[in-house]
Amino acid sequence: MRLTYREWCAPFERSIERTPAGSRRVALARTLLATAQLSVLLFTTWDTLFVATGEAGAGPECDGIARAGAYCVLQDTGGTHAATVILIVGLLVVLSGFLPRYAGLLHLWLTVSLSSSTTLPDGGESVAQIVVLLLAVVTLADPRTNHWQANRWTHSALVPVAWAAGHLIRMQLVWIYVYAAVSKTAVTEWQDGTAIYYLTMDPMFGTSGPLAGVFDTVAYMPLGALAMSWGAIVIEASIALLLLGPARSRPLAFWCAVILHGLFIVMIGLWSFALVMIGAVLAAAGPTLLLRGVVPRHGRPAPESEVPDSNEAVHGRGQERTPDPVTPAPSAPELDEKEITWTR
Repeated sequence: MRLTYREWCAPFERSIERTPAGSRRVALARTLLATAQLSVLLFTTWDTLFVATGEAGAGPECDGIARAGAYCVLQDTGGTHAATVILIVGLLVVLSGFLPRYAGLLHLWLTVSLSSSTTLPDGGESVAQIVVLLLAVVTLADPRTNHWQANRWTHSALVPVAWAAGHLIRMQLVWIYVYAAVSKTAVTEWQDGTAIYYLTMDPMFGTSGPLAGVFDTVAYMPLGALAMSWGAIVIEASIALLLLGPARSRPLAFWCAVILHGLFIVMIGLWSFALVMIGAVLAAAGPTLLLRGVVPRHGRPAPESEVPDSNEAVHGRGQERTPDPVTPAPSAPELDEKEITWTR
């Protein structure tokens, strides 16, 4: 028998109902992104951010959307120093977590100001622009005063929009890691496993820190260089597959990203890029971070999100379902805890 329209939409409706309007997972993801951007402003010199390229002199680029950024708006008045101070203060406001619905829009403007105006941005800046844009849509549904408060479920009409934006983040990160893994396999150095060896020898991007000697020793061994090169490819492909899989597999993608980019931090000191990517994968992975959420209890699949039942809400888990004061919607029936079955 053919599926009716309502039966076809039922899994999507259930997934949307289980999606929190305000999530601590989004809070942590945005905190990682803002921390990475703040580290760039605090620990990078002006000459490095705005180097001369081609015939253009040193200074911020003010083409396209970058014209709306702080560096271009204040270019003729306060200069880059005033804009940098504004960005630092703004990122501190984002990190404070207050009023996430509006702080998301502020974070988007700060990201555009930084990412679009710097003349030599790394890949992390491009990823941050996309993820922060979609997170700004996600946080429009967040009615909480601070994003570190307990997860909140509402009947807001903005929740489906936030749900869709969250899945767009997931698909974007799947594409990024698929492209990263597949493109490496077409490069001879990655195929024969010497890519990491050449990376350690690079005078600019080579190993650094207290463990530099350890990584150099491993990279100088043929088997070690092969394992490190193909290990990166395998982990990148795994992140994409885990994000593309069911909800119960997505938290594993987050831990894979922590391992991969954490090693890059220890090996070559790539802090800002690593924090951006870990935060982006976290935003795409889902709200469950605990290992007990990775391996669900026997006979019960891991949920899309940790929606409390009525008893939990009453007895102090702190997760409540409340109406959204901005965009209230008619009350919906209580969630059915039984799994939706598809019939033919």
